[in-house]
Amino acid sequence: MKLIVNRSILIGAALTLGLSLSTDAFHFVTQPRPTATSLYMGMSRKARREQERLDQKMEKKNKKFRDTLENETSEDNPEDNPQQGVAMVNTNPEPDEVFGDDRPDISQFVLDPETKMKKLIPGKFVMDPISRKPVELHADPVARLAQMFPGVTKDVRQQHRLNFPDIEVPDIIEKFRAACEVNGELPKFPSVSQKGIDFVAANYDLLGRRFTRTLTRLKMRSAWLKEKENIVKYRSLLHHYYLIDNYLHAPFRQISVDAENRLGPNFGNLDVASYVGKEIYERTAAYIVLKGMQCTWEKKLRDANLIEQLDGERNPDNWYTTLAIGDPRRFQPQTDTIWELKDCSAICARSIEMVKAFVKDPNLYDGLPAELRFLEDALSVKGGAALRKYMVEEFCPKEGITPESLREGMRRLMQQIHQLSNDPYMDIWQVISKLHKAMCVGTDDAKCPYEPYINNPSKDSPGYFQTYTFNSDPNGLVAFMDESLGEAQKVEVPQKQESTPQAVDNPFESIDKLQESLEIFVEEFGQSPDDRGVQIMSAEGAEYIPPKERALNRPHDLGWYEDLLKLWDSDPKGAYGEVPAGKII
Repeated sequence: MKLIVNRSILIGAALTLGLSLSTDAFHFVTQPRPTATSLYMGMSRKARREQERLDQKMEKKNKKFRDTLENETSEDNPEDNPQQGVAMVNTNPEPDEVFGDDRPDISQFVLDPETKMKKLIPGKFVMDPISRKPVELHADPVARLAQMFPGVTKDVRQQHRLNFPDIEVPDIIEKFRAACEVNGELPKFPSVSQKGIDFVAANYDLLGRRFTRTLTRLKMRSAWLKEKENIVKYRSLLHHYYLIDNYLHAPFRQISVDAENRLGPNFGNLDVASYVGKEIYERTAAYIVLKGMQCTWEKKLRDANLIEQLDGERNPDNWYTTLAIGDPRRFQPQTDTIWELKDCSAICARSIEMVKAFVKDPNLYDGLPAELRFLEDALSVKGGAALRKYMVEEFCPKEGITPESLREGMRRLMQQIHQLSNDPYMDIWQVISKLHKAMCVGTDDAKCPYEPYINNPSKDSPGYFQTYTFNSDPNGLVAFMDESLGEAQKVEVPQKQESTPQAVDNPFESIDKLQESLEIFVEEFGQSPDDRGVQIMSAEGAEYIPPKERALNRPHDLGWYEDLLKLWDSDPKGAYGEVPAGKII
């Protein structure tokens, strides 16, 4: 079944790109990628042995990668020979390496016959959430760019565009509901209305994560106040928004995945023109992937430098800081994670060189959306005042756009990046977020009607809900950890040892033994210790009251969150089962 390209979205995108090159935000149907550094939770012993064999295979590849890095960094400047680059070794295997040719077209949940648990088989393509089929990109490169950056026509924008920042949150929710409903109610999942699609496309820079966080808090507040009708209302609107969001941005996700597949095997190759693609949509996606890679490895380099500094003067105060920074997967036995300063420095330097090679080539860099080129220019400007002056006096006049349209485009790009997977795109999102904040100083764009709902912990906040402490097994892990409250100064810090990527001071080394014990327990007794503990506690009517240091004067066992979960469990939209195809009304 082919994806029918929404005509109004294509026309609107063409007009938007032609006028201001603004881009829309993207919320994807993500495809989790299995790694060789999992905790093996939920695996049978047979599956775990298979995973361990994969770990060993990846470690051999990673050792080869480190040897290659050492050889490259010891030779002459690689810019003298652009063809000479670091051979890419995939430390996080693609689904093809794990599942072979048996992968379905789209991701599917299957039942593991050994563990009796559902597991996700990653698909080959991104799914169109309405048709429930692989998203199909248009053959015309211009139309494909329009799929990547959906927009609306001028008339539709005038009809649906929200009046920020003067509009109130209840009015935003009501306008969204009115646009999505057909004959007074939301279409049956996963169908949507064309009017709802237009509304989201016209306002996505004003909706996005702030809108979903607000709906979530209102849903939680309604559960606390026992307002079941409002719980259903806000939850239905939230699900419907995610559905439209996924539909609009599945093409962007697919193009991004394609760019990752082209760039991954060519990491370190400075002849970027030979593999990034020639079409504008290919070059746009390639720049986002390259810049995201650069930001990620710059962050890894900072973490590695700090870890090395703290490791030299370990004490009870900084030991926990060491555990909190960097990639936690480095604590796993036989890890293939790259985290040491020497390796991170070499990879970061090569990532920067690849981005520079892309930017220096006018055939690749020129013609990219204005937001991306402003991002590249702005990172070399020092100071907020100088940045805003450059934007108003130089960049916008040169591009023939207004500062308002550029800020809108940056918000859409920020939303777009945020919907990609945190690893490796969270770092570039944080860079764009800080940049946008500096651009908005002194303007109406700095105001946000969602702030009282999502960033105000006061009881007077319209998004406030009362948190509480839960019952716990008196002999369980929570009670055990509560006993240590107030005694942090007595913690014994392990002495520094010579460490390698395979032998790191590991605070989680007992997890593997715990998992093996749980598997044996389930095989012998037919249930987990946690399940048995809950049954015993319930039968005896036991109640665990947490210490005041953790309770912080909060009430105990109000029960409203459990009631909310019961509604969720009974909702078919939250199930993993088959979902029939929907339609656009």
